[in-house]
Amino acid sequence: MKSTVYFAGVRARSFQDNKQNRIVRLFDAAGLDEVVQKGDLTAIKIHFGEKGNDSYVNPVLVRPIAEKIRSLGAKPFLTDTNTLYGGSRANAVDHLQTAAEHGFGQAVAGAPAIIADGLQGDNFREVSIDRKHFRIVKIAAEIASANSMIVVSHFKAHLPAGFGGAIKILGMGCAPALGKAEQHSAKPISTQSYAAAAAPAWTAARSEPSRWEKRYRQSITIYAQAAASACAFARLTPWTSTGL
Repeated sequence: MKSTVYFAGVRARSFQDNKQNRIVRLFDAAGLDEVVQKGDLTAIKIHFGEKGNDSYVNPVLVRPIAEKIRSLGAKPFLTDTNTLYGGSRANAVDHLQTAAEHGFGQAVAGAPAIIADGLQGDNFREVSIDRKHFRIVKIAAEIASANSMIVVSHFKAHLPAGFGGAIKILGMGCAPALGKAEQHSAKPISTQSYAAAAAPAWTAARSEPSRWEKRYRQSITIYAQAAASACAFARLTPWTSTGL
């Protein structure tokens, strides 16, 4: 199904044309009020940004979304999952510290932040999707538990895919570390012993990046399959829109 993409200029000739108000108009025009219901615990799926970069979505621009969700009687929270690789988002403590340093506090962004796969990335649910590459996928528990979800994506370059956006932020971004490892390797990993299964994947990804970059090329389509399962859990439906 084709979707229409909104383009909004950065020039604001009045207060009504600033970015925050355009985001509110986008929310309304896209029918996102139909995604969120009164009483929902609504995830705002976002990327908090790796320590040292500044290409993440400004938290000031996230606040209007949180306020719109709250006006519908729902309870918004910001969320992301821990990374497979080392860095400033590999566990929930460092991840939340990074989020705070980038301005994603409740006072600015308008909602609390919750790391969806737990302290060390091992809090997830297995969800049956019965697709070509996977019959079961792993979804971060707090995303699986959310009643609804709105995705806030930022445009970025990506080695094999050319660019990353909403599909990747759902497919990879809603998976715990072990689920990310499965997508990169294009095959399931046993969860009988999570620590035993996850450790080789983490070690390989961190010590042999070139090997894992090659594996990316084998599994790009898996992003879309995992994204679909995340959408289903969050009660999302496809939508189309027209220009602002």
